[in-house]
Amino acid sequence: DDNNHFWIVMELLSGGDLETRIEKNRPTPQESVAIIRAVAEGLAFAHNKGVIHREIKPMNILFNADGVPKLVDFGIAKLVQSRQSVVLTREGLSLGSPTYMSPEQAAGSKHIDKRADIYALGITFYKMLVGEAPFTGDIAEVMAQHITQAPQEPKAINASVSDEINAVVVKML
Repeated sequence: DDNNHFWIVMELLSGGDLETRIEKNRPTPQESVAIIRAVAEGLAFAHNKGVIHREIKPMNILFNADGVPKLVDFGIAKLVQSRQSVVLTREGLSLGSPTYMSPEQAAGSKHIDKRADIYALGITFYKMLVGEAPFTGDIAEVMAQHITQAPQEPKAINASVSDEINAVVVKML
């Protein structure tokens, strides 16, 4: 305004989070596709602006009152500027939720790019289709599994997953 006051305005997201939706009434494969597509569009916008989210997970996907998904919590995001990146963390430090970490994040690599977000979105998609994440155990076990194992394909666990959807998830992972 004219008095040099600054405001932060945020949308009210009263529709809950994706984690709760998965636990209460897991979305169908078709509903999952629609949610992932909307989140991927938002993520593509961030990536085109040079921002890597680094914390994609169902708890960071909220819904507005109309059921439109929104990606939130850019608290550990990284800004990539040309050939350099602005990093606020030390090299070798793994940030994020181990269940959704890309192999590079789990290994503590300083070379994290948008593919880490795509991988985490793939793990989220997998959980929506199957009901659980592909890797389980304690933190160290889960991180090691991301680095050393390929998850079982969603279609092998949930027969209602089409070949096309299965192929997309496999490609994301």
